[in-house]
Amino acid sequence: MAQIFTLGETVLDVLFKDGSPVSCIAGGSMLNTAVALGRTSGNVHFISEFGLDEPGNIIDRSLEINHVSTVFTVTYSDYNTSIALAFLDENLNASYTFYHHQPEVLPDIDLPEFSTGDVLAFGSFYSVKPSRRQHVLRIAEKARSCGTFIVFDPNVRKHHLADMPSVREKFYENMQMSNLVKGSHEDFEFLAGTNDPDEIYELLRPYCPFLVITQGEKEVLLYTPEFRNSYMTPAINPVSTIGAGDNFTAGLIYGLVNGGLTKQHPSAFTRADWNKLIACGIAFSSATCLTMENYVSPGFKPEI
Repeated sequence: MAQIFTLGETVLDVLFKDGSPVSCIAGGSMLNTAVALGRTSGNVHFISEFGLDEPGNIIDRSLEINHVSTVFTVTYSDYNTSIALAFLDENLNASYTFYHHQPEVLPDIDLPEFSTGDVLAFGSFYSVKPSRRQHVLRIAEKARSCGTFIVFDPNVRKHHLADMPSVREKFYENMQMSNLVKGSHEDFEFLAGTNDPDEIYELLRPYCPFLVITQGEKEVLLYTPEFRNSYMTPAINPVSTIGAGDNFTAGLIYGLVNGGLTKQHPSAFTRADWNKLIACGIAFSSATCLTMENYVSPGFKPEI
């Protein structure tokens, strides 16, 4: 069975609606992806960091319950687990305030024994953050050298825009290391400076020839060197959109693993393969929007 690894930040999400806290849950983009896959697949590892404090204990228990291994995760007693306050607006979209207390330098970890057919997903500002950049590169470069299928999600937040001039090239480097890049139209607008999807692809194509762009409730766009396609999303009444993009990534990986595609280059995927992958992403994302959690429900299986 393919091993699945996700690499990124860990936060404890405290969700507010109408000015009042309504939930407290383990979060972070790649943690959300890992939990969704732990609930639906097998052999999932999360590579991250958090404190040996009560928020960290909540996160650790949640990962264990959801069948996600933390053997490659760093824990520390002299610093605290990061906290994210998430505020839902009238459209159920979230804005965030983050509180970090982390070491500037992480100790080296024993790297996973990646193999051809495994999957590594990584992304967010964590992947380009100066204090974590070498840690991320060390892991991603080993995965790439072992023939692991790599998925990158930029997941750029609005409050990162001031840092973009200094990290944009690092985002591009991450794309070049990856087999498949998936992100929201906001992510790519921040990176490419345009909101036109065709222009975004032409600008980013040298770095990521296989690109998936999500657009909220609008259609999902697929760009490859051979063809382009769009996919309608179902009409739903969401209760929260937190984790929707992260679970779309989980759906793509679920489709890759269950479709036996992780040993292939995307250039070998058929149109039918792409259709199933995008359908899995949409199914995972839609299901997440119907729950107050950041991930699909335990035992979820997409109906493709």
